[in-house]
Amino acid sequence: MSELRRIALLLGRFHALTRAQADLVASLAQEVDLERIVCVVTSADHAGTRRNPLDAETREELLRPVLAATGKPFVLVRVADIPDDAAWVDHVRAEVRARAGVELAPAATTLVSANRDVQALFAAAGYGVAAAAVGGLTPHELIQRIVDGKQWQAEAAPATIEVFARRGVAAKLKRIFGDTLRTDDGELSSHRDFASYGAQMDASLV
Repeated sequence: MSELRRIALLLGRFHALTRAQADLVASLAQEVDLERIVCVVTSADHAGTRRNPLDAETREELLRPVLAATGKPFVLVRVADIPDDAAWVDHVRAEVRARAGVELAPAATTLVSANRDVQALFAAAGYGVAAAAVGGLTPHELIQRIVDGKQWQAEAAPATIEVFARRGVAAKLKRIFGDTLRTDDGELSSHRDFASYGAQMDASLV
């Protein structure tokens, strides 16, 4: 990522931060011309579901120490979902401007993301894109390991381990994923594959 513009934009749901993702964020410390990191927590208005199990406050707690360790100025911005993908970039830009006073001008901002759909949206709007290749588990896969009672700490960033322990997140996740899900009409759903659904929705920048 040697050609980042002045602002690095990190964007995702961030229900877990993996060790590989934390290493990616840490690498931003080496970007000499980078003046600021803007980290956007999406689906900030949703919590307690399989797609979005954690509240925005908990997700920010996972991110704050990793961002601070870069030594770069940073802001965390919560952004609610909207149904129109075509308006997503403008929505993010307007929310960051309103909540943090930062203008995400395309000429000054590079999106850092592994999500191809997000990359395409921002590239079409004229933003620079640093396609981040992040190995290891996705955040959803890490959460699934917790739910399944499998070993997960080796794949998690230290901040994830600490916050999950302090907030009792493992028990909350098992409760959420153990609940019988219903459709919007109140009917039991027998055909939705939530493991695949959740994995597809991971905005795996981070």
